[in-house]
Amino acid sequence: MKILSLIASVLICSGIFAQNYTAGHITTELIDSLRGNRKIPVEIFYPEVQSVTNGDAGASSNGRCPVICFAHGYMMPSAAYLNIREALVPAGFILVFPETASGVFPSHDEYSEDLAFVLGAIDGLVADTSSPLHGITDTVRCLMGHSMGGGAIFAAANRRLDINAVVALAPFNTSPSAIQAASSVAMPTLIFAGSNDCITPPEKHQYPIYNFSASAEKTYILIKGGTHCQMGSHNSLCNFGETMAFCKDGISREEQHQALNKYLLPWLNFFLKSNYEAGIEFDTSINSDIAVEYLRSRPLVDTGDLNDPTF
Repeated sequence: MKILSLIASVLICSGIFAQNYTAGHITTELIDSLRGNRKIPVEIFYPEVQSVTNGDAGASSNGRCPVICFAHGYMMPSAAYLNIREALVPAGFILVFPETASGVFPSHDEYSEDLAFVLGAIDGLVADTSSPLHGITDTVRCLMGHSMGGGAIFAAANRRLDINAVVALAPFNTSPSAIQAASSVAMPTLIFAGSNDCITPPEKHQYPIYNFSASAEKTYILIKGGTHCQMGSHNSLCNFGETMAFCKDGISREEQHQALNKYLLPWLNFFLKSNYEAGIEFDTSINSDIAVEYLRSRPLVDTGDLNDPTF
């Protein structure tokens, strides 16, 4: 039964048994010995088998789960991204949330170092045979973040050579500049923006990051009526900030999450799981979706008949 559970766990990461899992959870602390034994608390969520039958055993064992390190926004804990967790863990991704940079005056540079370190330190947990991550974790790595975290991931991507993809939700032009850092980030990059975002206005933050990006596989998606805080789940502090900034109401949170997931999931499946059909799904959807505007360097799948608009 233990062997069957491990096989099913592996297959979940490929999306074969997506209905058979629950989300497992680990709270731990990683120590960076090269920075004065800096302690980095992390919350980890992973696909976990709930039930296995004998019929589940006859499948391949190479569909392991990619690891996504998610960088939170200013004063927003991992709990503020329940929507991301509920969308990605069931789809076969391991989500790691570093909980540093939580103070009033966080260092963006230090935070980017934390993010880069965490992605490497995960290998230690994976090697531990008693860890639930052992045997189900792929070597594929992705950096994802929102707002402050969305900006910090570009500096973090420049600190590691093993990052396979970068996804930024309403990224803020951090200090050091995320715009400048993006000019050295060549891996596939997906940037989301909201047209009603007055916290990090797209024309000052997301669009310049996209424009400077060195990636040959980059996409910028503007969700019409999307707001800054609705990239995540409800967070009172973020919502208060939007109120104080006199931000205009946009689409509902549910509508924004639907738009986000519509492109986030197939993009990740294409680049992190080499799922060709997901690339076709992404390209087909984005070409006919009136709820978004977009820019990109090229289609995910080169079919020769996809025409990209310009703003």
